[in-house]
Amino acid sequence: MTKNQSISISNINFETFIGPWVLPNEEIPVHITWDKDFDFDFIITKVPRDLDFVEAINILDYEIQETNIKILKDNIKKLGSDHIFPNFIGLIFVFRDNNFNGLKIFKDIEIIYYKNQDMLKNISLIAKIFRPRLKDI
Repeated sequence: MTKNQSISISNINFETFIGPWVLPNEEIPVHITWDKDFDFDFIITKVPRDLDFVEAINILDYEIQETNIKILKDNIKKLGSDHIFPNFIGLIFVFRDNNFNGLKIFKDIEIIYYKNQDMLKNISLIAKIFRPRLKDI
């Protein structure tokens, strides 16, 4: 099962995806789309310290601020004849610690859209990392 979410804010739809589960050192894909009519200035993605940021998809440039990733709206690629499609970003993370207690660990990833320093939309996703229990036979 995957974590899919559809959110409506003043007739603006958001769709999110995060990989349903991963093993340590596997990529954790995150994907977000929104309606072309949604107006914002920038996106801040808050990432736990123990998740490594690996790749940005459909993003020309970004800024790392400690554990946050700042993406200006103008740095999101625009395609199509009217240069407004698609309205999406993708982010890839990795959890590299193999030595955690238990069989699973959950990490919160928060994606916040801003306009004029005001928060417009806050999306929370959970990265689920599992470590299989192996027995020596």
